[in-house]
Amino acid sequence: MNTPEFGFFEFHDQPALILQPDALVVRANHAFEKHFGPWQAGQILDNGLGQEGLTALKELLRSLQDAPASFIHHFAPANLPARRWSWQLWLQDGLVYGRARPAGQLPEGSLMFSALFNSSAIGIGILDKHGMLVDVNEAFLDMLGYARADLLQTKGLDLVHRPDRKEVKELDEQLQAQKLPRYQVKIRLKKRNNRMIWVVMTVNAISGLSGEKLFLSTVENIDQQVKADQKLMRRAEELSRSNKELEQFAYVASHDLQQPLRTVSNFLQLLQRKYSNSLDDDAVEFIRHGVEGAQRMQHMIRDLLAYSRVQRLDEELQFIDFNEVMEEVNTNLQDTAETNAANVLSEYLPALRASRRQMVQLFQNLIENAIKFGSSERRPEVIVSAAELNNKIRFSVSDNGIGIEPENREKIFSLFHRLNERTDVEGTGIGLAVCQKIVENHGGRIWVESQPGKGSTFYFTVKKG
Repeated sequence: MNTPEFGFFEFHDQPALILQPDALVVRANHAFEKHFGPWQAGQILDNGLGQEGLTALKELLRSLQDAPASFIHHFAPANLPARRWSWQLWLQDGLVYGRARPAGQLPEGSLMFSALFNSSAIGIGILDKHGMLVDVNEAFLDMLGYARADLLQTKGLDLVHRPDRKEVKELDEQLQAQKLPRYQVKIRLKKRNNRMIWVVMTVNAISGLSGEKLFLSTVENIDQQVKADQKLMRRAEELSRSNKELEQFAYVASHDLQQPLRTVSNFLQLLQRKYSNSLDDDAVEFIRHGVEGAQRMQHMIRDLLAYSRVQRLDEELQFIDFNEVMEEVNTNLQDTAETNAANVLSEYLPALRASRRQMVQLFQNLIENAIKFGSSERRPEVIVSAAELNNKIRFSVSDNGIGIEPENREKIFSLFHRLNERTDVEGTGIGLAVCQKIVENHGGRIWVESQPGKGSTFYFTVKKG
């Protein structure tokens, strides 16, 4: 009888043998003889098994297929002490290989690995040094939809989506050269139906039973997560594109509408100057209302244009000193403050990463509103301060003006909603909408607290860092 190369088994310190599927011995090592007595090639394995044990072994051998199996029985070899032994058996090239340990000992690494390999819910594949698949577990087969015979002795790289192969090949080469202890990569694998699924693959170098170099690849299915992320990203891109289109539309519409309005206003004023002596009082009043309406529409369009320009401009973000921002705001509002005898005070403010241009616009709108809507009973006073709030800075702009009714505290941030119906105060009701957009651009929120007749405090937050 020709005997396969025994190699690793021959000098192993634990009992090892090779059997034919009908329980006939092909080869056994020295440790087997030590614990179970002499053997002969071609004899039935009955070394202390007894009839019951032999029957059980034959049933196991008949059912043994791809996965390793364990066989535990009470052995009582002649002239040797009886004890229970646990055998690990596996089928290879038509022969059964077996290795034993005393029952009750902790499983050795290979047996423990076998249990984990076959029961794992994560896909596992084992590749040889040439990148050929030599074993896969059930979870791996279920994930990709293949039969075991379809994959064994095929190249693992062939399962990788072609655009991802270069990265995997480079990592494999580094692992082979021991430049990496292991690697993890997010790639796409090809299923049996030629569809692709996203996985996270982790590859480690291991040693086989006979010392050969192998590679253990664990594969976790993240296809649903990746597709959900991609859907969210597409949605975000669509929203961003839609916002840009709306901003562009607002810009073009507001810009193009200004010229015909100027024409209407100019001709109405020309009509008023040229024919004022020929028109009665009603006609003069009608023309005046027309001119004022056209001018008001021009102001609204101008403000809408300004609103459309308040965009999320990351390139503008830099660390700025808010005390310097306040200096610029005070300079811009000097005439307004002097005209209204207003007193604008500012506490020490921090430096934060923000758009200086937008912050000037924000503070200027809030302070100008505070001055314009001051109480007729007292001198306008505005106080600007800041306080740390978790990972943000909360700014406040407080005034002693006329205040805001509770039902208007949300509405005032809407486009073209005026704080009140005072006709002596200029404005289109777009300033606070601009403020809200600027604050949102900086990852914060804006709100107001107020007591009618006593004043208001506008709060807004800006992220640190």
